Amino acid sequence: MGLLIQHPGRDQNASVGSTVHVGGYATGNGFPEPTVIESVKVWIDTEQSIDATLKRLPTPHPIPKDWVPTWLFGADIIVPGPAGVHAVWAKAIDDSDALAGLMEVDIVAGGVTFDGSGTLRTSCPYARGPFEFDVHVGAVFSDDRLTLTIVSFPPIDSGEFNIPVLGTDDVTVTLVGGGTGMFDPNSGNMSIPIKLNFHHSITVLGKPVFSDSTLEVVLTTGAESSPHGTFSDQGQPLQPDGSIRLIGDGGLQGGPLGGYDASLVLDGTISPHP
Repeated sequence: MGLLIQHPGRDQNASVGSTVHVGGYATGNGFPEPTVIESVKVWIDTEQSIDATLKRLPTPHPIPKDWVPTWLFGADIIVPGPAGVHAVWAKAIDDSDALAGLMEVDIVAGGVTFDGSGTLRTSCPYARGPFEFDVHVGAVFSDDRLTLTIVSFPPIDSGEFNIPVLGTDDVTVTLVGGGTGMFDPNSGNMSIPIKLNFHHSITVLGKPVFSDSTLEVVLTTGAESSPHGTFSDQGQPLQPDGSIRLIGDGGLQGGPLGGYDASLVLDGTISPHP
């Protein structure tokens, strides 16, 4: 048994007060004891749930060994205020009144999305990069459009660092601080201080080898250089087509990366244009 929300997508942008369609599929158990999905409930945040429509998919003939009965579900919900992240939920119940599936996805109300790619480089000998990754960030502007706040920043798999003797270190990067900055709607310039955490995966006998590393930078459309002058990058203000380049050069702290320079470059598009 299970449930999957296919729409809306993760961190999808929606206007406050607009209607968002929630849809996907739910599955019961197959043979030898098939179960039936009796209902799917849909809701947002802590608001009251509503019943989704259900449509059972035809049973194939002959029936495969791995067949499970499947239903499509759909419902429309109203996006509440305030602007920011809201949780969309769906829950499936089977004919024995048991939970058949539960899932949640976040949407960004009244905000914008930054979709693009990122490149990370460091001066550390075993982690120079460039490490490339996709970026999908949700943010909201203040009413006067002078302040920008990041409201969703999915974890980034920055890549594998090859550490001598110890082996491969798969590093995950998360936003742990900052995220609110300034925007000039006339020039398109932007400046957002952030703090990133680098979690190192290497373990010995089940215990972490390294403490986490951190990087505090100001994401800017201007120019910056890292503390030891290893990197110098130039950003690009927000363009009429929504494209923008944000850069952040700084010094890493803690863990095996502490003391080294880092360069972060994000290229992408902000939509809708603020």
